[in-house]
Amino acid sequence: QGRLPQRAGEAIASPHAAAALGLLDGAGPVTTATQAAGVVGVVSLTGALSAFSETVLVQADAAEAGSLRFIYAVANHATDVAEITELIAATIRVEQSRQIAIETSEGIIALQNMISGQLGASARQLTAIILSVGIAVVGVTMLGMVSAKRRDFGRRRALGASRSSIMVLVLVQAGLAAVVGATLGTAAGAAVIAATTDALPTTPYMIGLAILATLAALIGAMPPAILAANRDPVRILRVP
Repeated sequence: QGRLPQRAGEAIASPHAAAALGLLDGAGPVTTATQAAGVVGVVSLTGALSAFSETVLVQADAAEAGSLRFIYAVANHATDVAEITELIAATIRVEQSRQIAIETSEGIIALQNMISGQLGASARQLTAIILSVGIAVVGVTMLGMVSAKRRDFGRRRALGASRSSIMVLVLVQAGLAAVVGATLGTAAGAAVIAATTDALPTTPYMIGLAILATLAALIGAMPPAILAANRDPVRILRVP
């Protein structure tokens, strides 16, 4: 509400401080025993700045500004904290290094790493189970297809088709279906995640998962392909 300070002597207040000072419109004078300022805006402070939720922040005169006391750095990921700490220590130049104290939330970082490890292990187990079930489903589906087209494969074998060509034919059919399914499934999953959460998986992860699903389908189609290639065409085409 209002605006940010633009000149020395202008200030902003948190909603709590503005209410305590009676600044119903988010603007007005604030005086202390040593300083006077004019509040020109009300700003909600979150995150690390929530420590100042009961204060009034005054724009200081550049010529009279005192020493910098606090710098808050926010890392996007817990694994970046150590590197950011080293960069801050190397960037800030002071006469004595003892004048700088860098504090990090070690407990929160350790908790996040532990939770990330547990979630990662659970996700790997769930992925393995899903792929195993997918291999079994593809195997059963392709076995039904091979049984339904056994006379077609028998004719091909009788006309001179090799066992390897029959295997390739079955695997190509399974592979094409797997590529289409993996592409549509990845796109639909990414759309659902984007609509429900803010943490969209990275592109390499989604591509790798689609490739893994395609390979799982080819593995599931391998036994039916071997069965189709090794059937006796004479027995298949024999008319009772």
